Amino acid sequence: MALVEDNNAVAVSFSEEQEALVLKSWAILKKDSANIALRFFLKIFEVAPSASQMFSFLRNSDVPLEKNPKLKTHAMSVFVMTCEAAAQLRKAGKVTVRDTTLKRLGATHLKYGVGDAHFEVVKFALLDTIKEEVPADMWSPAMKSAWSEAYDHLVAAIKQEMKPAEVTTSKQEFCQEAMAANGSNVVSRGAVRFTEEQEALVLKSWAIMKNDSAHIGHRFFLKIFEVAPSARQLFSFLRNSDVPLEKNPKLKIHAMAVFVMTCEAAAQLRKTGRVTVRDTTIKRLGSTHFKNGVSDAHFEVAKFALLETIKEAVPASMWSPAMKGAWGEAYDHLVAAIKQGMKPAAAKAMAFASASNGAVRFTEEQEALVLKSWAIMKDDSANIGHRFFLKIFEVAPSARHLFSFLRNSDVPLEKNPNLKKHAMAVFVMTCEAAAQLRKTGRVTVARFALLETIKDGIPASMWSPEMKNAWGEAYEHLVAAIKEGMKPVALL
Repeated sequence: MALVEDNNAVAVSFSEEQEALVLKSWAILKKDSANIALRFFLKIFEVAPSASQMFSFLRNSDVPLEKNPKLKTHAMSVFVMTCEAAAQLRKAGKVTVRDTTLKRLGATHLKYGVGDAHFEVVKFALLDTIKEEVPADMWSPAMKSAWSEAYDHLVAAIKQEMKPAEVTTSKQEFCQEAMAANGSNVVSRGAVRFTEEQEALVLKSWAIMKNDSAHIGHRFFLKIFEVAPSARQLFSFLRNSDVPLEKNPKLKIHAMAVFVMTCEAAAQLRKTGRVTVRDTTIKRLGSTHFKNGVSDAHFEVAKFALLETIKEAVPASMWSPAMKGAWGEAYDHLVAAIKQGMKPAAAKAMAFASASNGAVRFTEEQEALVLKSWAIMKDDSANIGHRFFLKIFEVAPSARHLFSFLRNSDVPLEKNPNLKKHAMAVFVMTCEAAAQLRKTGRVTVARFALLETIKDGIPASMWSPEMKNAWGEAYEHLVAAIKEGMKPVALL
């Protein structure tokens, strides 16, 4: 993408071929722009649920998103503006959005703290929506690239109006704001409630995935980088690396460790009644996540990537709403634990509502789903954990820079031994924590292993929404435990 300053406007380079692809697809999309736009926004909220809080007309509304008239109006306005700007990009040579509109968009996005992760989630949702709405034989890598570049130009124009100088904050203010943000929707690191059904779904799917945890964990991270490319900047070993994410050995190791940790935590969630991750690991995760500015948006992208990865790793007949719920809840517990550790030292004296030792809610059904899937995955946790991390980096390529062993590595992610080890550790820790969540009532992860894809590691017939839910809940409990250790002490 070429950006050239020209009298305060941004001159762009957009080829005839790209213009033709955009116009061809827009001609089809505009006929049903209202409904397509709504689906576009629903996709955004599916990936990042907390994004709905950025809209005043959604904050206290009990109206379902798909029926909210204000959302429909806003969604259509944004979608049409985006598509029209793309359609006129080559002819005008710049983003054709009125200056007053750009200034308003810039000010609004700045006010609500919209960052790169948010723009990337929107981009992922936009491209995914267009792909689903145009004929299958029309969609192509070239069309995806054309829409992607057009969107990037629009975002660049909006960012021009988001003046950093106006939002400079002190480290103390940042810490206080971060604590306030991390204090919301946190599951305490007490006993968790995870049903036998949930445990069974998690164990069933994990049993399938663990034998290939390295690859699944890798795919998990690649999915994250696909949704949020800038996330790769969170990993030191990816920041300055020219090695493709799918071949980066450090990413593979890290992805496997994260995926395994996540799945193991989920698998053990009901048995232990808590997120089974060592306190030292939780604190380290908390500190690292806080240090790198990990926000709710990042956790949501990771959750979306995790569930999508598991869905793809298990048999189609196995995946169900219940499995999705189980995995979702397990993940929430893990995130809650991590967030507990993201409390700035400067805010220790402040009351923190989520810091109690209350019991974690994880049903028997959820525990059962987790245990059932984890039983299948654990035998191949190395490969599954690896795919899990590759999925993360697929969604958010920049996330690789969060890992020191990937930053300057030329080794492909799928071959990086350090990534494989890390990915397996994280994946196993997560699954074990999920498996023990209900039994212990809290996150009891014993080793580091978190983010890898579960769905790809078990038979398609086993994966189900119920199993996904079981793993999801177990993972949430694990995250809750990790957040418990995200307490930075040298940021003021």
